Parts: sequence; C-alpha cells; structure tokens
Amino acid sequence: MIWTKLWIAVAGRLAMISVIASTVAGRGKHEVIPPCLDAFGAPRIGVNLSFNGSDVRTGQLLPINLTVSPPHVSLDMPSSLARCRLTLVMVNPDAPSPTYPYLSLFLHWIVVNIAPAYGPYEDIVRSGEEAVTYTPPAPPTGTHRYFLLVFKQT
Repeated sequence: MIWTKLWIAVAGRLAMISVIASTVAGRGKHEVIPPCLDAFGAPRIGVNLSFNGSDVRTGQLLPINLTVSPPHVSLDMPSSLARCRLTLVMVNPDAPSPTYPYLSLFLHWIVVNIAPAYGPYEDIVRSGEEAVTYTPPAPPTGTHRYFLLVFKQT
C-alpha cells in the first residue's frame, strides 16, 4: 500500500485534548503539518471529529475520559474522490513528554481501506479495517498534540 496525498490533519493538545482542524494550507499557528510533511498538491477536504457525541472544535479542550472510545470521523470532500480508499492514522508526536518530543512518536490508531462516506454524520471509520487498534490518549505529563491524518491510498 502506498500513500500518495496528505489531505487534511486534525491536531490536538492534551493533558486535556485541544483539537485543531485545519486543511494542509492552514498550517502555521498550531504547527498542524510539521516541516517533514508537505501538502503534495492535495485537494481540500473538511474533517468533522467527535468523541462520544461531542463535536470537537478548534482550540477546544476535552477531558481525557471523553477520548476512551475511538472518535467519530466524517469528511466533507469532493465527489471526484468518491472511488478512492483512505487510510487514517492517529499519532502523538510529543510522547513521552512535550519537553522531549524528539524521543518518540506514539502510534494510537491506524484504519485502512476506508471507503469515503457521504453525508454530514456518516462515520468513515466503520467502512475500514483497523490495522492498529485504537489506543486512547493517556499522556503521562504536560500538554500533548495529537494528529489525525487522512491519506489517499493508491
């Protein structure tokens, strides 16, 4: 499986979680897309994210206990991408501590072979296969960023 395009990132800060939704063109303030990832000329799509029925908004803090179950993820994307398959990856780049983020990148979740669902509340994850089972955020100390990346498969 080869991933060709990074479409969108949802990042967050935890101890409590603060999730920032941004298209790849919107990087900057919250460093949603680190320098090692580029936009690859990717089309713009929207990501809708909720934990236990609570919608996640830019800059919002969520208590960790709300993130015990995997999030509901839906996409607003052009119909021209209807036949593609997607891969979703959730990572914590600040493990084990935000003070030493270069020590590790913790993988929380991978879902592959996702068929894009249409409609504002359709969870794209249900159509895919979990390659790595969801591990809820549980940062030992400090505020952590969590990235939810959606890739196009080829």
